[in-house]
Amino acid sequence: MINIEQIKATIKPLTFSGGKLSSEEEAYSRYYGIDLDVQIAGVSHQMGFIETRLCRIVGHVYQPVNSKGTFFLVHGYYDNVGLYGHVIRLLLQQQYTVCTYDLPGHGLSDGKRATIDDFSSYTQVLTEVIEHVQGHLPKPWHGYGQSTGCAILTEFLLERTKAGGDLVLDKIVLSAPLVRPYRWSWGRIQLYLLRPFIHQLPRHFTNNSRNQAFLEFARKEPLAPRILPVEWVNAMDRWIRRLQKESSKINCDPFILQGTHDRTVDAAYNIPFLKKLYKQPKIFMLEGAGHHLPNELPETRRQYMEWLSSVLQ
Repeated sequence: MINIEQIKATIKPLTFSGGKLSSEEEAYSRYYGIDLDVQIAGVSHQMGFIETRLCRIVGHVYQPVNSKGTFFLVHGYYDNVGLYGHVIRLLLQQQYTVCTYDLPGHGLSDGKRATIDDFSSYTQVLTEVIEHVQGHLPKPWHGYGQSTGCAILTEFLLERTKAGGDLVLDKIVLSAPLVRPYRWSWGRIQLYLLRPFIHQLPRHFTNNSRNQAFLEFARKEPLAPRILPVEWVNAMDRWIRRLQKESSKINCDPFILQGTHDRTVDAAYNIPFLKKLYKQPKIFMLEGAGHHLPNELPETRRQYMEWLSSVLQ
């Protein structure tokens, strides 16, 4: 097992000087299987922190030889960058640079554990990460999100749509996107009943993938949050209400991937909603798949990656 406090103590600011990772950072990367600079010839890996107005964020930049652009990868709630090795590998193999980071309160980043004051803070952090790498990473720039990461990308694009400016990101991949959770009508009632009395609940680990090896790893890995703060659920509830009142249309054609057996997000509601919010989404349904599509069964993951490869070429 890796020592998280030792790793955090060695992390330096994220620069683009091409320096080597510390031995602690290398051990962390090996543990999570994201040492892709070792696994793939010609790939470089920078790791470091970015000071944002909210908190210190830990980020990564992976660069292949002859990069044709950059993907900003935004992970889901309860996750961290270490769980996204399969997606990072695919993007590198497609000759994209990958810039990714642990969300506030997640992974190696600072912030109150597994919570946020408002979803707009997630969007502000993404904006500051993009500003930090400006002038250093190849364009065009693109976005990949999983679950809550999709909500963050959607909010980011909505802000720019309403401001009448450049969207900044070109190709957008939304993997198991969050608009509202599965059975949210009942979940919202529970929230309203409980929130005057309870600040947090123990985390209930769900079977959000059919890949048992992944589920076992996700339960034991040291960066996995063990609580569900009511503050985070409140923040999500406010974001859902804001989004449902939105009249703007995002001038973007995202690539949406969704499992048919997802019991984390309400796909039956979310997909039609996103069809109205975005211009012309392209949608790929994965039969039998759960929520955590980047870590589904190997056969499902193969279909997922093949479709992504075909649309990103």
